[in-house]
Parts: sequence; structure tokens; C-alpha cells
Amino acid sequence: MEVQTTFKQRLLAVFDYDGIPQNKRAAHVASACGCSLTTARRLLTEAKNAARMNSRWLFDLADGLNVNWLWLYEGNFERFDPRTARIQLSEIERKSQAEVDSYIAPLLSGVDGEPDYLPLGYDHTLRFVMAIELYRRMTEWEGNKFLRLALRLLNNDAKVLRLSEMCKQGQITRTQLFGMM
Repeated sequence: MEVQTTFKQRLLAVFDYDGIPQNKRAAHVASACGCSLTTARRLLTEAKNAARMNSRWLFDLADGLNVNWLWLYEGNFERFDPRTARIQLSEIERKSQAEVDSYIAPLLSGVDGEPDYLPLGYDHTLRFVMAIELYRRMTEWEGNKFLRLALRLLNNDAKVLRLSEMCKQGQITRTQLFGMM
């Protein structure tokens, strides 16, 4: 389940993830965006109303903080971004470091002949972009089983929900789960 957040909450999550103390945040933004300290303070004060922001500043801020601009602005993804995904999972969704690593690690390798991460357009959830990237890294057999699993999950199949939970808890492997599809 995706967690709905505001621009300000996502911005604060980035600061928390990076360990930036509250009294250093304006200086950090000024440094990251190449703006004056006064401008950074004003922009942080106005962060509660992201719709009024200058788009150039938003892109500079996202670039300076090394996060996806679309996620920072509205909480969606246009492609998978490991750092942004880590921040979403650990700071917004409050997953443990082990859980975050288990989600992210399989997606860190590239796909032969493809760009590192596939651009998917706008307005996608983190779960969606992670599923697409995971699917791209599967064998043909795994991919077919994954699609069957996804369809059964969408239909709230009780058996598959139980098996998925067992896989998540480490009681069965992903290969065992796919074999039961």
C-alpha cells in the first residue's frame, strides 16, 4: 500500500535520510541548489505549498538533493531511482534497513542492451516501477510465473496471498513460489 505524503513531508524525509540537522537545512539547500541562504530559507518556508514553486527551483532542488524530481514534487515515479526508492521505503514507509535492501538489491543490476532503468512515463507508484524493473531481470520462465502471480494477486486469491506472505517471511523461496503458480 502506497503512503500519501505532501511535498514538505518528502523534502523532510530527504533531510532525515541524509542526517541533515534542522538548523543546517537551509544552508544545505543553498549549497545543493546554488542559491543564496536567504532564498533557501524563503523556499523552505514556502515548501508547504509546492504548487506555487518555480519549476526551475524544483529541478535544481531535486538535482542538488539527488532525488527524482517527480517523486519530490508529487510522490510519483517516472522510472526507478535507487536513492529515491530507499528514501521512500525507509523514511516514508518506515521499512527496516534489511527490508529496504531486500527490495532494492535485485534491481541494482542493469539489463543487457537496455538503459539502466526503463523510463515509464509519469504518475507511477514505487511498487509499479519496482515490479517492472524486477520483471525485466527475470528469465522467461520466471516472467511467465510472475505474470500469473500478479494476476492472482490482483484477484485477491487467498492461496497466493498466503504463499506471498510466506515468501516475504522467508519460509519459501521466490522459485518455490513461482513453481506453485
